[in-house]
Amino acid sequence: MPGHGPISPKMQDYLEAVTALSSPRGGARVAGIARRLGVRMPTVNSALRVLREAGLVTQARYGAVYPTPRGLKAGKGIERSHLGLKSFLKLVTGAGERSADAEACLLEHAVSPRTMSAIEAMTAFYSSARGRARLEELRTFIGGRRRR
Repeated sequence: MPGHGPISPKMQDYLEAVTALSSPRGGARVAGIARRLGVRMPTVNSALRVLREAGLVTQARYGAVYPTPRGLKAGKGIERSHLGLKSFLKLVTGAGERSADAEACLLEHAVSPRTMSAIEAMTAFYSSARGRARLEELRTFIGGRRRR
């Protein structure tokens, strides 16, 4: 939550879903948000009320949901953190897709912008030709520390 404003981690998940599911051609639908997050539609409606009151989304009665400019900026930031963490976990720890996705979802709320920047830089380095040569050394080091 450090880099994503005053809303709770759960509300950040809803904002991230709205951002991911909406486009200029069409907003996110309550059913789509419910499906994506594995919750019921009344739960989504309650969360959307909180996000509307915070000025992060707009929604006409029974209509599509759109992030406000402030909501879009926050939602894209959350999404960027999620994807960056997921890439890092897959690359450095060798985590599988689902495991990395689940862990990234938990971590994205706690990582500051400064730390996220460092993680993105490390991911870029270990993805480069020079870094790939060091990646196995890092993985071996991490694996050795786990056995202690």
